Amino acid sequence: MQLKAFAFRPAAASPPIVLPHRSRVALVLFDLIDSYVLQGDLAAGAVASGWMRTCCRQTISVLARWILTRKAVRFMWRTQAFLPPFQFDKPRPTQNRTIEDCARQIGDLVDEEAFAGWFVNPSRWLDLRMPVDLLLNDPDAVVHAARKTRVELMRCRLAA
Repeated sequence: MQLKAFAFRPAAASPPIVLPHRSRVALVLFDLIDSYVLQGDLAAGAVASGWMRTCCRQTISVLARWILTRKAVRFMWRTQAFLPPFQFDKPRPTQNRTIEDCARQIGDLVDEEAFAGWFVNPSRWLDLRMPVDLLLNDPDAVVHAARKTRVELMRCRLAA
């Protein structure tokens, strides 16, 4: 996820106030957290690990493996890991295959925050709908959008 230079204009005649890098990162993460809360929920890593106790014994190591291999959506805020619940199939909280397929497409090109943000931002390949809204009903379209995003990201990298 590229961090935008957030500029605030207190008055029309005033020059813009540019926030320092740390503040920009915080604003991006606040926006990400808000987006997921609006989508339904956001769980701390310990909570997600608790959900998994019904399906496996080594919940922390399984969850850590999913995170390290980018098979799970996660982002950090002040040493706390957050995992959106949409990525776990119910009733047994197992991994959603579509997330893994999307991670294969764009996970190696973006950081954790950008990967998490991709799911809650409108995609032009999904008629400006968010991937998170189509995960259950049209997972193939979500993976196709991830594939198109990969092509666009690669094109931007080659042009730079």
